[in-house]
Amino acid sequence: MKIKLLTAAALLMISTGLAQAAWTGEQLAKTYTDKGYTRVEVKLMAGVAKVEAFKAGAKLEVIHDIETGSVLKSEQSVARVGENTSPGVFVRDRRAEDGRRGGDDDSGRHGRGSDDDSDDSYDDSDDDSGRHGRGRGSDD
Repeated sequence: MKIKLLTAAALLMISTGLAQAAWTGEQLAKTYTDKGYTRVEVKLMAGVAKVEAFKAGAKLEVIHDIETGSVLKSEQSVARVGENTSPGVFVRDRRAEDGRRGGDDDSGRHGRGSDDDSDDSYDDSDDDSGRHGRGRGSDD
C-alpha cells in the first residue's frame, strides 16, 4: 500500500511538469533529478521514452509519450541487489537504431540458430557436418 501511494505521489509530481511539446531525454532526466532521484536512465525510442530512476533504494520505471510527456505506464519496486544505483544521468537515443531495423526488435536474425553460409565461401567443408577445422582435408 505504501509503495502504491509513493508511486502515485511521484507520478503526480512528475506529470505536473510535463505539459510541453516534444521532450528531450535531458529534459525528462531533469524532471526526475529535480525530484531527488540520484540515478536516472532515459532511453528514447520511437514515440516513447523509458525512464528508470533510483532514489533511496526504490526504483521507478516510467514510460512517457515523447510528444506530450504524459505517463503511459509506471511501476515502482525496490532496487534489486546488484543493480547499478550509482548516481548519474544517462540518456540513450535509440530512435536511429529503431529506424535502421525497420522499427522491429528483430535485428535481422531469424530462427534460433545462426546462418553459417558466409563461412562456406572461405573453405571447402560443410559447416553443418559436425567436423571442426578449416576444411582443408578430404570430404570422406
